[in-house]
Amino acid sequence: MSVKIDLVKGISQSQVQELLIYSKTDSQVIKNTHDTERFKNLESFKAWRPGKTIYILSDERKRLLGIIWFEKKKIPEVPGIHYTFAIRTYRPIRGKGYAEKFMQKAFDDFGRQKGFWLSTRKDNSTAIKLYEKFGFKMVNSKENRIIMVLEG
Repeated sequence: MSVKIDLVKGISQSQVQELLIYSKTDSQVIKNTHDTERFKNLESFKAWRPGKTIYILSDERKRLLGIIWFEKKKIPEVPGIHYTFAIRTYRPIRGKGYAEKFMQKAFDDFGRQKGFWLSTRKDNSTAIKLYEKFGFKMVNSKENRIIMVLEG
């Protein structure tokens, strides 16, 4: 499979449809994210979309293989950090080393100097290792979630 990173900001209609399907059928996405609600249907996607900068990982046929988004959104637990970050990779490429490269390209384009936070499940060890390797540090833990930050 030939994979390329598409840094055109935005997402095509066919990729939105794939996103909606992944949110209902990908067991890792269902377990580790809130995407079943966030991307329940086209209306919920449209309600979620404003204010997000989206990057897509796709193959040569423009099929959705991963998504990253940034949003200007403060978090009370971490003063001074003003952006949230999220990444998803999907089954066809998950575990094949694309996530870190995808993150690097997206952060290079969006800008690393801004300061970012994310939230993930405590038991999502694969994601936590990726985030730590990229420079994120855990700052808060409650219930089954942790908050990590990447300082600008």
